[in-house]
Amino acid sequence: MKTIPFSWLNKHKYLWFMLVSFCGSVFVNFFVQLFSDAFSVQDFCHDIFFMWGFLYPVGFVTYKAAEKANRKESEKDIFLSWLEKHQYLFFMICSLFMSFCLGVIVQYGDDGPYTFKSYLDGVFLLWGFLYPGCFIIYEGAKKAGEKEEE
Repeated sequence: MKTIPFSWLNKHKYLWFMLVSFCGSVFVNFFVQLFSDAFSVQDFCHDIFFMWGFLYPVGFVTYKAAEKANRKESEKDIFLSWLEKHQYLFFMICSLFMSFCLGVIVQYGDDGPYTFKSYLDGVFLLWGFLYPGCFIIYEGAKKAGEKEEE
């Protein structure tokens, strides 16, 4: 299997972010439309472009994973903790779990009928907002840890 050289990926990283997020949006919305009552091309296209921006962090995560794989191991990399090595994966899983939990709360408080499609729409929408929150929490904890060490 031929792989993309990292120099090309680094040169075209913003194009990579857009393509990965667009493909992810198409996949997610196709999955959501499978569980809906009626398929509508207009709703499908609207949802794709609506969620495209929310899935932009997925492209960023794939780029960072390729960057880490390309980088040569230094002494500092050997002594990093598990969380620092896998922080982007942790952010994705943690934010997805929080969005599933908050999706239940949002559906419970909604006056409309409960459908699996509306639940998935809420979950993926919340995921886009909660993912950056994990970065903010991580950076705050990292700064607090650095202050404690001094």
